[in-house]
Parts: sequence; C-alpha cells; structure tokens
Amino acid sequence: MSPAIRTSLPSVLLFGAVALGQAAEEGKGLGDGHDGNRASITHLIDLYDENDVQIKATDRQPRPVSMRVTCGKCHDYDTIATGWHFHSGSTNVLSGRVGEPWVLTDNRIRTQIPISNRGWKGTHKPSDIDLTAWKFLKKFSSHYPGGNYGEMEPSDEEFDGESPVFERAKISGKYEINCLACHHADRKHNQSDAALEAAKQNYRWASTVASGLATVKGSASELDDFYDPEFDGQKIFTHYDKSRFNTENKVFLDIV
Repeated sequence: MSPAIRTSLPSVLLFGAVALGQAAEEGKGLGDGHDGNRASITHLIDLYDENDVQIKATDRQPRPVSMRVTCGKCHDYDTIATGWHFHSGSTNVLSGRVGEPWVLTDNRIRTQIPISNRGWKGTHKPSDIDLTAWKFLKKFSSHYPGGNYGEMEPSDEEFDGESPVFERAKISGKYEINCLACHHADRKHNQSDAALEAAKQNYRWASTVASGLATVKGSASELDDFYDPEFDGQKIFTHYDKSRFNTENKVFLDIV
C-alpha cells in the first residue's frame, strides 16, 4: 500500500463514520439524514410484512409489504405520519391555508357535504355527521394516501350494518402510509390498483399491488365477519413477481 493511501485511508473511514452519525441523528432513521452526497441512494432492500418477517421469493404464503415496517427500518415513520398528507383525521393540528376538503356525496338525496377536521370555513367535521374512521375509508380510500384514518383502531361498539367493524378491520388490515405512491418512479406503479384494492376493503394489500411487486386474489369485503386465517385458511392470496428478488431476496425500488 502506498504512503498516500495509508495516509488518506483513516480520513476516509473517519468521514464515513461522521456521515453515518449525521444520518442517524437522535430521533431520526438512518435514511432521514443527509451526508452531503448528491448521488441518489440505491434502494436495494429487504421487504417486510406487518409482523416484521422478511418476505422472500420462496415463501409459500407470503403476506403483503408493510410500509411501516419496511420503510421504517431507515425512516422515522411516526414523524412522517405527522406530515400534511397524513393527519387529515387529527383534530389538534393547525388549519393551514384553506385547501380542498373531502366532499361526501349522496346521490339519493342529492347532497354534497364538504368534510375537514381543519376548521376551514364552510366545512363540517367528520364527527359532526358520525363519519368514523372506518366509514371514512369506505367513502374516500380510493383517493387516500394511507395512514391516520387508515390506522385508527375502531370501537368495539361500532357496526357497519350488522357487521362489527372491529372484526372487519382485522380482516382488511391497516391502510398504512403508501410511501410509494409519491416516491416510486417505476413505470409499473399503478395507483389505480390501490383504489381497486381499497374498494374490496383490501387495505393492507393496496400499496403492494399498486407498486407492481405483486398481484392479489381475494376480497376482504366478501369474507365472513369472523373469518380467521389461522383456522379458516388463507382466503386472500399475495403472488409476488419473483423476478424482482435477487439471490439474497433483496428487491430494487426506484425511489425518488
């Protein structure tokens, strides 16, 4: 090894350690910092389901990707969840500038009701019309970015018709923040697929299907209220594109 290399190597290692330290500041994930490098970060990563189990190409009954767990390995999911996109169900945030509210329509009685928790003039709070998180998702999930309403636990006493919402929510899963809706540059990404899955109450599957990583067969809305996959067997099947996995079961995501 030349003297120049021996001299510079410690400096390079020190710089790398400092950069990693800056990227992993307290309260931030490793991917939330900035080390000064203007090159794009290559996201060749492991995928995880909601139980923090790595998804592999060889899995016989794989589960959908959990954005909370997968992206949360390097990014502070809870901090992201406080962003403007994701706290429409919160009542303790600043109103901000007036924007476009959600509009609840009813064709039968020809009504249009602007909905917002942000106190904008002319809007009504969801609680004013008994619009629970579950009802909100049923109405607006086709255009919803995930998180917040999508991750709220329903009351044991809430019913959707004769169906206990608490049981329906366990079948459909949480509609986590769909990080890839904005940050996935892959041309196979089709956000319309997320809307189609949401229409079937397949909330935990929506972002996985939209990403182009997998297809899903089955509909949560058609399953019995007390369906339990542990006893009744799988009724909703996730089929991954195995060509997306390398020999180490890592998947490349074109993140921008």
